This record gives sequence, C-alpha cells and structure tokens, in this order.
Amino acid sequence: MTFARPRRVAPPSLVTALALLSLLAACNSDKSTGSGPVTLAFKTPVYARTDVSSRDTVYARVSIDGGAPIVAPIDSVVGLARGDHTLDVQYDISYLPQHYTLKVNPSGNVQTETLHPEGSCRDFDYDQAFCVESGIAKNALIWSKHSRVYCAVSDFGDFCSRFPADLGNITGLANAWPAPAPDQYLSHGKLLVAATLGADAGGSAAGAHLAMSLYDPGDYSPHVRLAPVSGDSSRYFNEVWTDARHLPVFPSTTGALGDLDRPGQNFGLSVKITYAIPQDRPDVVLVRYDLTNISATDSFRFVHPEEPAGGHTLQNVYLAPFIDPNVGVSISAAVSGQAEVNDDNATVFPQDSLLAAYDQAFSVPNFSSTAGGQTRPALVGLRLVQGPAGTTARALLLDSDNALSFATPGLEQTTYQYLTGGRGALGMAPGCTAVGGSGGVDALLCSSETPGDVRVGWSVGPVASLAPGQATSITVALLFASPTAGSFTSGTAVAPQNSSLASTTRQIYDVAAALRALGATLAGATVTPAH
Repeated sequence: MTFARPRRVAPPSLVTALALLSLLAACNSDKSTGSGPVTLAFKTPVYARTDVSSRDTVYARVSIDGGAPIVAPIDSVVGLARGDHTLDVQYDISYLPQHYTLKVNPSGNVQTETLHPEGSCRDFDYDQAFCVESGIAKNALIWSKHSRVYCAVSDFGDFCSRFPADLGNITGLANAWPAPAPDQYLSHGKLLVAATLGADAGGSAAGAHLAMSLYDPGDYSPHVRLAPVSGDSSRYFNEVWTDARHLPVFPSTTGALGDLDRPGQNFGLSVKITYAIPQDRPDVVLVRYDLTNISATDSFRFVHPEEPAGGHTLQNVYLAPFIDPNVGVSISAAVSGQAEVNDDNATVFPQDSLLAAYDQAFSVPNFSSTAGGQTRPALVGLRLVQGPAGTTARALLLDSDNALSFATPGLEQTTYQYLTGGRGALGMAPGCTAVGGSGGVDALLCSSETPGDVRVGWSVGPVASLAPGQATSITVALLFASPTAGSFTSGTAVAPQNSSLASTTRQIYDVAAALRALGATLAGATVTPAH
C-alpha cells in the first residue's frame, strides 16, 4: 500500500506519554464478557506544529501476529479473534520499532488501540525516565569487576557524553577517571562521517558532500537501545540509524532541518556500536562501529519516502571518531560555572596511532585531591585500533572555533573539509595546515600551541564506495593515564610542539610515556561485535 506521508512532527511530552500508557493499560486489562470477532482500530498522535499553522498526523506501519503490515490510523483489522496478539509497529518519524503483546477483548465488537512512539535516552533533562532506573544511570558503561572509567552513553550513539549523564542523583557527568571520583575529562564523543552522494541519489541530492555534526542532534536516532550484552556484562551494544535531520528530536517540534532544506541528502547508514571494557586494562574503553548502507531497505524508506527505490551509493567515505576533551569539568565546577574548558591542548603520536589531550599546565584545582588530579591530571588518549583496509589515517587537531556542524550548508561543507582531513573534494579547511612527521601527512592542524578548548579525532578513509547492503567497520580505544612523574611541573605549561610530530625529544612525548605504553598494548586488539 502506498500513501502520502505528511510532514514529520514531534512526540509529546513525557507526561502525556505516560498518561496514554496508563490509559492503554487500563483498556488492555478489560475483563468484559464480550464475544465474537473484533474490529481493531488505531489512533495515532496529531500535533500542532510550532512553526506553521497546521496539524499533522503520525502514521505507523503495524503488523498483527507477524502478518502483512497495515497503515495506522488509516486501516483497521476486521474479524480478529479475541485474546492476546503480538503487534510490531514502526512509525514514520522514528527508527525505533515496538514489539509487544496486546489483549483484545472489548466489551463490544470494536477495540481502539492508541499507538505512540516510544522515548529513548539522549538528554537527561528531558529523558530521565529512559536514562535512569532506581536512581542509577542505566546508560553508563559500568562493569562490576573494575570501574575505573565511568562513561555515559546515549541511545543516539553519543559516548562519554554530558547529554545523558547521571551518576546517582548528580547530573551532568559525562565521564570520570578514576571512577568514582567525579573528575571529568570529556564532554562528548561520537563517530562522525563525511561522504559524497552518488549519482543514484538522484535530483539535487546527487553529488552532495555530507558531513555529520559533533553536537547537533539529527545525525543518528536509535534503532536498538543501549543495553549490556546478554551473558557478557563487560560489553554493551546499541544500534543507531541515520538520518534524523528532518525528524523531530524531543523536545523540539520540528527537525533540525526543514523539509525543504537539503531534501534527499541522506547518509542512509545503520551504525551498530559495541562497547567493550577490557578485563585486563581497567583504564580503557574499546568501541567498535559497524556501518552498513541501508538506504534501499523497506524500513528506511518508510521514514524517508523521498529515497530512490534502489537506495543510493556513498562515495569516498571518511570515518571520523571524535572526542571533545574538557580536562577539569568537575561536578562542583560545572555547577559554579568555573569548569576549566579553555586551558587544554592536544597532540598526536603518529608512530603510536594515538591522539592525546591534556590540561596544558597540569593543574586542575577543581579536581578531587584524593585522586591526585589537582596537580597530576591524566592525559586522555584516542587510539586508532583498526580501520578499513586500504585507507589511511590523519589526526584532526581542532579547537572550538572550528565548528563541526551541519546547521547551514556552508557549515556542513566546512565540516566536510575537516572530517576528510583536507583530502576530500573540497580541499583543505580554512585556517588549517597539513603537518607530517613519519614520511607523509600525519595530521590536520587547526589548533595552536597555546591553551584552548580542543577537539580531536581521526579521519580514516577514503572508503571508495558503500553501495546499498555494503558494510565497513572501525575500532578505536579511549584510554587514560597519569603523566610521568618528573617530566613536568604542575602550573607550568607544556606545549604540544605539533610542528615536530615525529620528534621523540618533545617534552610531551615523555610526559605521555604511560599513555603511549598503554596504547601500545592495544595494537591488534579486537572487539567481537555484539550483533
């Protein structure tokens, strides 16, 4: 069945959702004595949009007991037997499917089921019901056998992120090391992707250069919520799909982009994420990303009816795992507005496939004195463990002035230049230089030798082509280690000397000795995907 799908709209508030669920539970517990076949009808939300004077209906594709899907609220099921039935539901504004059992036994011969998209954990301020269970974060990577690294993870593919963060009754903690001391080293992490749409994308979308944002919601939306892997509590898994740029992310009532803003410019990717906490390395979190082009699948095209029937090909794909280090964002500092976000720096050790960020003066008064972090804060590493065959890697050393965003076409094109490391069709990003040290270009340098709000990542590519159904993967490691005693003086700045990346006489090379040694143990490490 084909039908015209209206403009996308936002889900209601959590209070409204809970009220509907309560009402639904009451309906489903109906102990009436009705008899005979039943007509099952459906209701879906209808909301007023904030940006236009109109009201829009959410449509859902519903399968009863595994049968052929119908479209709610247009269609009804006639002659359904009373009793328990399974429902599989997909909404045209969400990638997150629902599967549940419905009791059909109305007092009359018609039962109306109210369908509603489910919430998921991204921003704690709005999604508490989906981020916390019994007062404890259920979205954090925690393993009982060692818990030195606390990392808050969202259903939207963000890791060590301040958005879903919660630790007991304390909000805002994206990451802590060594846990449970509330010494935060990161604000956010995410796999970004840059790619060119193939000619099969059709129309104005063909040839478009796409790039993801570090902070703007809209790249990913959940398909499978984050959960520990069954039988292995040292691993966690979730799956996110692109593209939610034109879909509402609660509490917004519209997508990050309007319906006519870059229409059809979709990545069309499933990204399955496996987080692993190594049993023998308590200061490490491994992250494996498995990407598949799903643009031709029926489920993707239900949400994106503008997509060509055969999907589209992504060309010259660059994978860019990124982190935003903020060494010194303790809870007390964040509350008082005194978080040290502008006194960090970063470098890369090309021979170790290791990025390192650090407080440039190795002095963080906001940190816990008991953990030793005030005068000896750790370095944060992002180790490239494994990338697609035939690709090369460049480190990306940026600061907060280098906006990673798709909010406007111009910003997206500049972000594409960053994420490709200057190797893509649009060339070098403005204000950046390519620096080398091991026989070629090792990094795109867009930061300075003075302290700042740095953001670092890897540009791995290009993957020549990802046609519908094709897949690729990348594995990285997040690691922490204290600076080498005697190699620095707390309160005295240590410059990264990024113009001399190959040098082993740089001061930061000795300061990061423990981090480099830990990173070396990860060479050849593997993560078994949880899917």
